[in-house]
Amino acid sequence: MASKTCCAIVSGQTEIIEQLDKGVTGKKLSEIYGVGQATISDIKNSKSTLLNFVSVLENEDGSSSRKTMKTATNKNLEDAVFKWFLQQRSMGNPISGPILCEKAKILAEKLGYSSFKASNGWLRNFKFRHGVRELDLAGEKLSADSAAAENFIEKFKTASESYDPEFVYNADETGLVWKALPKTTLASKRESSAPGHAPGHNPGHKVSKERVTVLNCANSTGNHKLPLLLIGKSRNPRAFKNVKKLPLFYKSQPKAWMTAALFTEWYDEVFIPEVKKHQNRWEKKAAYRLRKNKKESEENEKQEYGEDDDDEDALSLEEIRKMIVKFLVVQNVREDVEVEVEEELSADVEVDAGPSASEAFAGLETALKWMERQPECDHLQLLNVKRMRDLTAENG
Repeated sequence: MASKTCCAIVSGQTEIIEQLDKGVTGKKLSEIYGVGQATISDIKNSKSTLLNFVSVLENEDGSSSRKTMKTATNKNLEDAVFKWFLQQRSMGNPISGPILCEKAKILAEKLGYSSFKASNGWLRNFKFRHGVRELDLAGEKLSADSAAAENFIEKFKTASESYDPEFVYNADETGLVWKALPKTTLASKRESSAPGHAPGHNPGHKVSKERVTVLNCANSTGNHKLPLLLIGKSRNPRAFKNVKKLPLFYKSQPKAWMTAALFTEWYDEVFIPEVKKHQNRWEKKAAYRLRKNKKESEENEKQEYGEDDDDEDALSLEEIRKMIVKFLVVQNVREDVEVEVEEELSADVEVDAGPSASEAFAGLETALKWMERQPECDHLQLLNVKRMRDLTAENG
């Protein structure tokens, strides 16, 4: 005969309801579970409430070994804390007991529960009610320098005060392993394992590491999203066959990496034209905002992005581009790019008159036309030669 405490357990009560639905009499069940018929009758009358409670318990992954249907004293607070906990875990953030208690205190203060204390007892009951358990983290995220991040945010706010948010852009690259199969799968509670293409279950399966690089860029308001820059290994992918126009800017690189040359090309051929188009669409509204911002910081601000002077417009952007290109060159050292050594120009040697500016211009113009026909010459090399040619034109 089962123990009398069995009927006090929620799972035991659901078993009794199932037996009643099958036609077993209350008298028989009272004998099986060792309780009075009045108790069986109470369980039968509370069937709807009990089943609803069990449904909520399952949806929230609550403990199935609960003995009562009693809810938390501060249910609104309990629900808010659990919702926050689920959000943090969905983002992969590790949450410890002390962190959960501190967040509970903050939410309690906002909700007006002045007498609430996030004690160890509350934490224990909270974990039990919601089926929260402790797991060892695999590949936990590295801790970030929060102080440095906050300092950067303040500096960025100060630096961007004179700019209209509509014309403040951010670009970020990411890798896409586009042939990789998922390492996990959704499964029901009835499945004890999920056999398939996992490397450990299939000796013949090899995880694909083929990847492409994607550069995303948009303004701070989210109103202007630039075409993606996609970098692959193949110059003419078969997937692009018979495709007349791509909805993105595609370039190739032997390792599908972002390089200074590719970034510069994207900047000149995509970013600048797209931003100017967006400026034209916002001409009146953007000009008003920029003039207003300039008036507020007239003493310190000398240049503004989006004014009619193209030289001033390009100067600020050019400085930004040089910093980014310099960073990319350091990250992607290439053997075929020679570093210009300025010391050679200042060496203590006698220098003759040399060719005139017009002669240098003609020579560089001829060299540039030749280089443009050579597949091994990248965009960065061509850009350097163009700058030298333009310099001779200015001094001619």
